[in-house]
Amino acid sequence: SFESNFNYKVGGSLDFNYPNYIERSADIEIYKALEKGEYCYVFNGRQTGKSSLRIRTAKRLKKAEIACVEIDLMAIVGEGSNVGQIYAGIVQEIASGLLLEVDCLNWWLEREKLEPQERLIEFIEQVVFTEVDKNIVIFIDEVDCLGISDLSLEIFLVLIKSFYQKRENNSAYQRLIFALFGV
Repeated sequence: SFESNFNYKVGGSLDFNYPNYIERSADIEIYKALEKGEYCYVFNGRQTGKSSLRIRTAKRLKKAEIACVEIDLMAIVGEGSNVGQIYAGIVQEIASGLLLEVDCLNWWLEREKLEPQERLIEFIEQVVFTEVDKNIVIFIDEVDCLGISDLSLEIFLVLIKSFYQKRENNSAYQRLIFALFGV
């Protein structure tokens, strides 16, 4: 009889140490680009290894002393989620991912006169940049799920683009890097 040590997994992401993970050129390309501070995106069909790529890349970046936050928008966005709820969830995920000691709910509510997008920007500038002094990669998975919420993907991408453009006038933004994943 023939025995094989090959473990086949259907669906879901593969653990970082999964023995049968096959490294692709995308693994090397995204790691090098993010390490250099470039914004990246991976858009492909379902069950094509995007989440496994994200998990493995984040693990490698952390070993290189780069702070990483992994946000799964599917966990934040529900049908009819409003813009405030989504941005508040993103703030909470960033704080949690970076192990920041901040009471996000109180911080968020104290700025109720600001639009949700402005609160996220202020959080990054006043809290994240103050407390984290190394490069920060924010992985955002399932960006396409914004289609079921009040926040359009187009508006969200304009915000991400504005972070990139702020690099010219604010050197702290050169430490902020985004990697977007979705279908």
